[in-house]
Amino acid sequence: MRLPARAGESCVQHPAMSIAEKGTLRTSKPEYAFTIASEVVSHHRRLRYRWDMHRNGRTLMEGLDIVTIAESGLIERVDGFFGPPTPIKDVDSGVPAALRRSL
Repeated sequence: MRLPARAGESCVQHPAMSIAEKGTLRTSKPEYAFTIASEVVSHHRRLRYRWDMHRNGRTLMEGLDIVTIAESGLIERVDGFFGPPTPIKDVDSGVPAALRRSL
């Protein structure tokens, strides 16, 4: 799936941050690279994919992006989540007990 984006950038080339933030990171830290670490899944005008941030062959961070595509086909919004999801706590969790997976 090919998606046009602002300033000629695609969300697949630059997951995880806004295009302005990525431009700043590229300029200040050119050794950092982002790679897509999952299939890009689409549902209506939304995309979901996992990404990794690398430097010198090491994975420094992983995350997940949810991208909204405008009617024009341009990226309207990118919601980035950094790091793996937080496991459910045994005590004082915000997840109701009825919705928790029991092992």
